[in-house]
Amino acid sequence: MPHWLQLMLDSLWPLLWAALAFTIPLTLLSFALGLGLGLAAALVRLFGPRPLAALVRFYVWIIRGTPLLVQLFLIFYGLPSVGILLDAFTAALIGFTLNIGAYTSEIIRAAISSVAKGQWEASFSIGMNWAQTMRRTILPQAARVAVPPLSNTFISLVKDTSLAAAITVPELFQAAHRRHHLRAADPLYPGGADLPRHQLGAVGAADKAGGAAQPLWRLHGGARVIGLEHIVKQFGDNVVLKDVSVAFAEGTVTALVGPSGGGKSTLLRCINLLELPTSGRVTIGEAAIDFRPGAKVGWAAIQKLRRQTGMVFQNFQLFPHRTAIDNVAEGLVTVLKWPRERARARAMELLEKVGLAGKADAWPATLSGGQQQRVAIARALAPAPRVLLCDEPTSALDPELSGEVVEVLAQLAREGTTMVIATHDLRLASAIADEAIFLEAGVVVEKGPELFSRPQRERTKRFIATLTHTPAEQAGSGI
Repeated sequence: MPHWLQLMLDSLWPLLWAALAFTIPLTLLSFALGLGLGLAAALVRLFGPRPLAALVRFYVWIIRGTPLLVQLFLIFYGLPSVGILLDAFTAALIGFTLNIGAYTSEIIRAAISSVAKGQWEASFSIGMNWAQTMRRTILPQAARVAVPPLSNTFISLVKDTSLAAAITVPELFQAAHRRHHLRAADPLYPGGADLPRHQLGAVGAADKAGGAAQPLWRLHGGARVIGLEHIVKQFGDNVVLKDVSVAFAEGTVTALVGPSGGGKSTLLRCINLLELPTSGRVTIGEAAIDFRPGAKVGWAAIQKLRRQTGMVFQNFQLFPHRTAIDNVAEGLVTVLKWPRERARARAMELLEKVGLAGKADAWPATLSGGQQQRVAIARALAPAPRVLLCDEPTSALDPELSGEVVEVLAQLAREGTTMVIATHDLRLASAIADEAIFLEAGVVVEKGPELFSRPQRERTKRFIATLTHTPAEQAGSGI
């Protein structure tokens, strides 16, 4: 082999291996650290205090608005001017991490924002705290959205590591230059023999215990389970609830009825504090919270009340990344820390109760609307709440499917389950409610056990009439 070719091969192979030893760890470490930084930055942007969120927003803007090569030069050549000396690998690692962190933060922020608000509320309604909701519900769903663009970001990073040559090539060429001149001058290395490896070091420097399931909590003698006193709820200048005071007794079913926008759902959500009242007092059992304008309420106090309720949502809000049985067992495993086997046994018991034992391993997307709502009812019942709250449980269903849900709720009513139901479905309300409350414009207009059969106020009579009479022109429609 010609001497020049041997010299070239001897020079290139060590450089190639040194480059791989530099690039592969740099890529993997930069992406891992950048992903962690991006997640933290995204969470601060979405949920952090405003000053910190503004600082993170500025960091993202600066990084995305300047070339990566400039960032590497500033770190490697600029920091020594203030007394911070970094080797090439460390400088490149910091530069790529900061760059990847800025880009991945926007990807993760968008992915988290894409998860429906109802998924947060569904998680909170079964007693999860913020961290549990993020870990068990939001991030798994956000990952489905984030993985494709994150994969593209990783591929771009692999290619962008070539820019590290701006700070590493001088070191590589200096090492090769030193080796070439040592070989030429030293008779101990005839024929281009390699130097000892240590001389090339500059190239690569660098009932939480799972006790028996209890039935729905009971208070003897029809005692008050829920009390709402002087509840006011404002959204900006819009007063949705105006000094509402109502009480719900143990073992009763109460229907909240009224025109759209009357405050039914808002009142229901004030019970389990998915909406925090502006002022007033909420009592569930022995726990109570007083609300005042501008005053903050601690998370522990909110959870103490919320965990005594179960919530059934209008649009089901099942966790799409979990099967039916896992949806029902989620609160038991994550919040109450039950052993998984016992939680699944409890979940199967409830699925049998709502007639869906055969769909235990089905994904929510494969279930009909009525089946999804029955799974949601089973999930709400899993931790044995003191009261079951239902927000328009049949409004998203056709009459046939809504019949399935009505039958389940009627069976729960016969068993003495305490329920508060916001609904436009007169069939549901009249079939199972012991008492009805008519709300309009945030005010209780009328309430009582005979509201549907013998309303006293003229406004209530007109509203009931609109629900019980079908306009003649609707009959025979062929569309």
